[in-house]
Amino acid sequence: MKNKVKQILSVVMSVSMLSTMIPLTTYGAEFDSAESAVTVEDETPVSEDVNVSGDESTDSSATSTEDAFQSGDAEDPFSADDEDAFSAGDEQDTDVFADTPEAEDFDYVTSNASVSLTDTNMRIFHLDAGRKYFTVAQIENLIDTLNENGYNYMELAVGNDALRFLLDDMSVVVGETTYTSDQVTTGIQTGNQNYCRNNGNADTSTLSQSDMDTIISYANQKNISIIPLLNSPGHMDSIIDCMKSLGMTNVAFNGSARTIDVSNSEAVKFTTALIQKYVSYFSEKGCRIFNMGADEYANDVSNAALKGFAGLINQGKYNLFVDYVNSIASVIKNAEMVPMAFNDGIYYNYNTSGGNFDTNIAIAYWTVGWPGYSPASASSLAGKGHKIINTNDAWYYVLGNGNSTYTLSHAQKGVNGTKYSDVPGSNDPAVAGAMVCLWCDYPSASYSDDIKNNEIANVADLLKTFATNNSDLFQTKEPDKKPDNGAVEENKRTINLVVGGTATDTIKGYNYKGQTFTTDDPSIATVEVTDGKSVGDKQTGYVKASVTYDNLINEDNSRSWQRTNYYYFDGTNYYTLYAKRSSTLSWFEWVHSYTWGYGSSSSNVTNISTESRISDTSGTPQITVYSLGTTEVTEASTELKFTGVAPGTTMVTVGNVVYTINVSEKAPDNAMTSTSINLEYWITNFEVYKTANASSEHIKAITTSTDKATTDEGIAITDIAPNEAFSNFDGWKTVYYWQAMRLDSDNKQTNASGDDETADGTTLTHVRYHSGAWQYKTVDGTWHYFVSSDQLVAYYLQKTDVTKEIVTYAKDWGYSTSGTTPDTSSRKGQVALTVAVVYPDGTVSPAEGSMYADSTTIFNYWSGRDIGIVAPQNNSDYNISKITVTDGKRKKDTSANVWDTSDSITWNKTTLDSGDKWYDEREVWNKSSGTTPMVNGKTSNITWSAKNTAKLVLIYLEPIQKATNLNVKYVDDSENETTIAQYQIAMTYNQGDAKPRFDGTNGSLKQSSKVTTGTFTLDDDAYVTNSSNVNQHISKVLATVAKTQQLTDIKYLSGSYQYVSAEISADGKTLILHYDIDKTKINKQYVVDFGAKVNVPLSDLVDEDAITSVTNVEVSANATVSDDRSVITYTPVRALTGMDVVTVKITYNSGSSETRQLAFVPATTIYYEETFVEGGTGATNLETPQEKAKPGDTQIASAANYGYDSIYAKDGAMSSNGSTDIKGIRKEFTFTGTGVDIYANTSTATGTMMIYVKKDNNIINMVAVDTKMKNGSTDATAGQEVDGKNVPVATLNMGTYAKYTVVIQGVKTGKEGLKPVYFDGYRVYNTLNDDSSAATYAQDKEANPSYCELRDQVLHAINVDSVIGNKGDGTSQYAKQVAKNTLSQVYASSGITNAISAIVLSKENADGNSSVINPDPQDLLDNGPKNELYLRNGQIVTFNLNKAAQIGLKGVNGDATFTINGTQKSVSTTDMFYPVSSGTITIKNTSNNLLSITKIKAFIGSNNAPEKTVASALFAPLSEDDLVPAMIALGYELEPAKPSETPTPTKTPEKPVKLSAPKLGKVVSVNYNSVKVTWGKVKNADGYRVYMKENGKWKTLAKVDSTSYVCKGLKTGKKYTFTVTAYKKTSNGVVLSAYDKKGISGTPKLGTPVLKSVKRSGSGVIFTWNKTAGANGYLVYRKVNNGAWRAVAKVTKGTTYKDTTAKKGAKYTYTVRALRKSGTASIYSDYNAKGISVK
Repeated sequence: MKNKVKQILSVVMSVSMLSTMIPLTTYGAEFDSAESAVTVEDETPVSEDVNVSGDESTDSSATSTEDAFQSGDAEDPFSADDEDAFSAGDEQDTDVFADTPEAEDFDYVTSNASVSLTDTNMRIFHLDAGRKYFTVAQIENLIDTLNENGYNYMELAVGNDALRFLLDDMSVVVGETTYTSDQVTTGIQTGNQNYCRNNGNADTSTLSQSDMDTIISYANQKNISIIPLLNSPGHMDSIIDCMKSLGMTNVAFNGSARTIDVSNSEAVKFTTALIQKYVSYFSEKGCRIFNMGADEYANDVSNAALKGFAGLINQGKYNLFVDYVNSIASVIKNAEMVPMAFNDGIYYNYNTSGGNFDTNIAIAYWTVGWPGYSPASASSLAGKGHKIINTNDAWYYVLGNGNSTYTLSHAQKGVNGTKYSDVPGSNDPAVAGAMVCLWCDYPSASYSDDIKNNEIANVADLLKTFATNNSDLFQTKEPDKKPDNGAVEENKRTINLVVGGTATDTIKGYNYKGQTFTTDDPSIATVEVTDGKSVGDKQTGYVKASVTYDNLINEDNSRSWQRTNYYYFDGTNYYTLYAKRSSTLSWFEWVHSYTWGYGSSSSNVTNISTESRISDTSGTPQITVYSLGTTEVTEASTELKFTGVAPGTTMVTVGNVVYTINVSEKAPDNAMTSTSINLEYWITNFEVYKTANASSEHIKAITTSTDKATTDEGIAITDIAPNEAFSNFDGWKTVYYWQAMRLDSDNKQTNASGDDETADGTTLTHVRYHSGAWQYKTVDGTWHYFVSSDQLVAYYLQKTDVTKEIVTYAKDWGYSTSGTTPDTSSRKGQVALTVAVVYPDGTVSPAEGSMYADSTTIFNYWSGRDIGIVAPQNNSDYNISKITVTDGKRKKDTSANVWDTSDSITWNKTTLDSGDKWYDEREVWNKSSGTTPMVNGKTSNITWSAKNTAKLVLIYLEPIQKATNLNVKYVDDSENETTIAQYQIAMTYNQGDAKPRFDGTNGSLKQSSKVTTGTFTLDDDAYVTNSSNVNQHISKVLATVAKTQQLTDIKYLSGSYQYVSAEISADGKTLILHYDIDKTKINKQYVVDFGAKVNVPLSDLVDEDAITSVTNVEVSANATVSDDRSVITYTPVRALTGMDVVTVKITYNSGSSETRQLAFVPATTIYYEETFVEGGTGATNLETPQEKAKPGDTQIASAANYGYDSIYAKDGAMSSNGSTDIKGIRKEFTFTGTGVDIYANTSTATGTMMIYVKKDNNIINMVAVDTKMKNGSTDATAGQEVDGKNVPVATLNMGTYAKYTVVIQGVKTGKEGLKPVYFDGYRVYNTLNDDSSAATYAQDKEANPSYCELRDQVLHAINVDSVIGNKGDGTSQYAKQVAKNTLSQVYASSGITNAISAIVLSKENADGNSSVINPDPQDLLDNGPKNELYLRNGQIVTFNLNKAAQIGLKGVNGDATFTINGTQKSVSTTDMFYPVSSGTITIKNTSNNLLSITKIKAFIGSNNAPEKTVASALFAPLSEDDLVPAMIALGYELEPAKPSETPTPTKTPEKPVKLSAPKLGKVVSVNYNSVKVTWGKVKNADGYRVYMKENGKWKTLAKVDSTSYVCKGLKTGKKYTFTVTAYKKTSNGVVLSAYDKKGISGTPKLGTPVLKSVKRSGSGVIFTWNKTAGANGYLVYRKVNNGAWRAVAKVTKGTTYKDTTAKKGAKYTYTVRALRKSGTASIYSDYNAKGISVK
């Protein structure tokens, strides 16, 4: 073997060639220069010089081909739909960084039509048929359920994220552009496919127009009206994808995947035109309501400041949203349909700056919001004129949602406990109906009648339960209608009643007999159905009858009354007719005497008359009689009876008729019946007069002759009382009308001292003279009678100047603090009332030191005195968001009875978590109440407790958003300058002057140092003079800002951030304050080298003996707490830009609390999954946490090995956990550091990835990478056509530490169409660049890493410079780039050592096969991988290291096994670093998958050193002895001593051996991650080789000598296929048998849980079972008595379930299924069908 080693070294040293070089792929790129940009493609030469960011091209001879990429003026490189995607010879229309289009030329649709909602009895079921596909049969089945339970509407959400209903003609015309039906259909279908693939590979089917025709027709037959929903401008994922496929750009808002930018006119026009088509179709089908959605605008944007409606408002675009919504409403109204929308965007946060919404829009009110999300209240929307449909999310059910908010149990609780009239929030308005919703956020979730999970039955039960529990809304039977289905004669009627009175009404055409109706307020009036008739009913009635005597009575009966069959009418009622007859013979003729009578019985008869008749009894009696007949009803009808209960107005809908029922009081005996009533003017106990300086008209008489006084609507008090009037207190003062009140005899307003009746009466708005007496109308619209002793008062308030920013009204007079107050308190002393405003940053005006002098009023004190009325008013600059009250006391001389100018007040304060102080305030009003801003001391019981005490009223202001205002923004530098809070400062300027700017223009910002644009230091007392001429200071105390802004993330409230610097934008309009983590306050550090969750036990923060006393744990927004408070989980959602801090507030049972700061430090390299992009979810959905790694932790071996984590190394839990197809889709992420690697999943069918890098909004790097896996032209590059995972397709070494933005997209090249490109993630280098990080890294011996590639050392061994040429004139397509060192990834010649320090060996080159010894260097360069080194099975790489290092290893097309210096190892498909020692390293691939070696990390004393420096320090030359271990690994043996003579064979040659193919048995599950494969024994076999099929190819698993093999490490629920060959060793080599090419298959399954016990406890039943290996949780099922199995609980911890709902007396049977998460899906075990029971 020694000679063989010498031979190899000789060949290498002399020719500098290496045989059977490692297989290399055709893609990958690296940048070392910050100003280089290239295209790496398969067969097309690239332009050698790329002009980027204005750099001039230096090679005028550069040529281009049709498929070559050139850069002219750095135009958008992502023109994926152009035929020549990479040709920039022609100027392009749109710059990739162009600003968002201005809001103009939108072609909004307008309509003045009034098409409002009239139905007030809507019973709606919402089906999310946009996200999930439902078949026609499934929808018809739901319609049947709705019909059976009394519903009358189905809302069919065909467009919600996906668009599941396609018209026959989908063509869209926008201006002069026509998009064909095929183009739009294909675009929508592609969008649907993208959506479904990203959501569990859901069914991509859609409903056709024929399908929808069928659905609507069937619904009509079942009396169910369809309400279509096509959501916009949000929830438009598929439509946005369609727009992009049609060539539209910048259509999405701030990177949202589902929301259009309403300032992009092209997107608005296309969306409007598309919606118009659907509106027209549904209108023609008879639908009368269309839901436009309009909810959750851009709720998928990760940046809080750019997200949602708040983001719209922050960017000044909310008015465009208002315009858009009104435009779509007009489209709908023009089709004579009622527009409908969800509530959360309508007047979001009560914002009216964008204008008013069309009041014809019916509001589906579903939420009052959550922290940070503030929709307007339902009552406020109703007050603006919108009809409300209660869509309470208490009734929401998200199909397949087992562990979040809207679960089945949540919905069941809602339909049982929340009435149809209970609108979210307070102050329930009247509703037009209610809507129960089935949402499909998980479109792959099953909707079937599977016995294990019968979702069809679940939904039906919800619908039935809701109908049953709301019988006053639901009608179980549709009313009988006229035969012609004609409409009723009127649909609005008014019933006027008095209390206790009744009224009746008839509805013709409908029969509601047997049904119950309830008025909106039964305490005011009731209604009942007294009778009803249906078409065809027999109607009984009395009709005049023509009779003879004999008809009535035909025989004598003179003693008793005989009942006849006829009736008599006495003028009032009908009675039975009775008769008597007696006969005598006279003159040969019979004389008959008849007596008639009527009565209720024969014993109670009243005589009518008597008459005689001779002989002939066939004549007509002298009496009118009636018969009772029946007739058939030809028209249905209903008789109603209304009863007045209490004064007021209420409504009820009966069928199609809406009744307004007005109930008035009966006039009391002491009603005020005079023909006039006096209106008195007062400000508390002082008279008010109409005229100043003259006590005239304190009382105004209203008479019956006063205009409108005797009308039904009455006369408004504001029409009588003057708006401005006068009162004489310490001189005449102007006062202003406030409100009118009725005061009874016990509470009459007088001028007695302290007499204040403003809270003791009834507020009213109108008076009238009605039914002979005076009445007043309260604010709820109800009329009441005055009694003769009542007083009618108009109260006034005074306007104060205590606040300069807004006008504040008050009712009480007081003394100023400008001098000593007069002593008028009768020695009871005095108290103080201070009023101040709070700006959005927590700055108080006037400042606390000036409050006493500038905004305090002194009042006389008496016991129980309240602060009166403080009523601030919104104005054109400010809205009021909140009012609070704080207690205080006089600072000195607390015994004095008067106050003077030297006084001051000490206010009660509380300590914030940050340690800062704030007022200990009580909130008394906020904007969500829907009422006028006001503090009423009497009604709120805000009283002074003693003399010399004080009250501080703080009025919180929100500046109205204006373009002329200045903007202040607080940003978190540790979170990539994420906006923490922002607000505006109201400013004014004179026309012609420059607009206000912070940079000193107009003297805006005042401070000691000079202010210019850019970065500067902000003084603590810097201020701006605002529009109120107040010097408004800028607060730098972040905790106060956060509290005032009502932020919920406690890390900004905790004081863990410190002010860093200030910055003024280039336009001077925005002041930005930068904050970063205060590292001195960090308690614990953890190093993260992957973008995955980290679990921190509470025991890391709290002593073990104190844990039991913890009562609550709160964490900041980037973390969560387990239910038992034992674990804190940190979840990164974006690439870290520095330390990420989690704030933890721990509260103990003593009431004390403490705050801990946990810093998560990015390692020197940190890998992020593909979800870490703009608008992505980060680690939110990555369930498996990474290892917790404290700096210097020795308990976890890998904790100090940055770039490695066990979750990526085992079981596939995270390894290559998925990728995102970016075919034609732009993805963007921002990182901070010195470089980044881009990873992709690749195959023979993947396409080109375009990458460019921006710094300070300038493109500095650009590259196109062909990701196709393919073989080259020689054996050296064979075997590369595999499915590559986590392949480093580009390495971007930026050199300089900075913040960079990377944009990637799958594009097409040349004439080829778009191909899939699967983005898998990225690795960032050197995120931290400060001294503190070096200290952290040093604890793990990871400080100052540098990197180089082993590949470059191997390429040097084949003298690659001879291919490239020193002058760049070689034959490689990359020759010029390499020669100029602009494309170092192809070959980093600057990074090699002179000696041969690394070579690759295989059996062939070791044997000296000359055809392999001389591979084509051009093939290696052009078609080999550019960022890694590949080893095929059996190949070896040997290299020599001067010092220990870490080497990047991974499997390319699957997990790989290998030996390193003889020790067996394995790696996953994730690129991770593994430690290696110094000396000779020999790595041999022992698996059938490719083994990849990526980068080597070394510690040579400097950070991010040049590659040549790293290589020189790290690599040592190879010697002959260094190659011996490699040769042994290849199968060579050490050469024995030379024998003295040639030995003679002692055996005859063996005969050929034939082996039969093994007969395969079966594959059975052994465990959740393993299966057992069995087969039959083969005669003469020494053993067997077991194979598993992977990616269509057989992969060797093992050699065994038995007839079975257990395969471990498999994925639960995945199907695997195996086959087996037999082998026998012979002297001629190993003989293999044939094999079964089809193989046998099996699936690893979770074991069925073993049931353990069930027993009753005091509060229910305890059910236990044994643990199932591999289970993440369990689903518990229960059946009661002999009923059906029902899921009752999901258990994620332990194997015990306590059923607290089990009742005594019933038999309960339990069983359980184990579950295991596999990606986004859940795998379930079988279950014990018998279960175990308890009684």
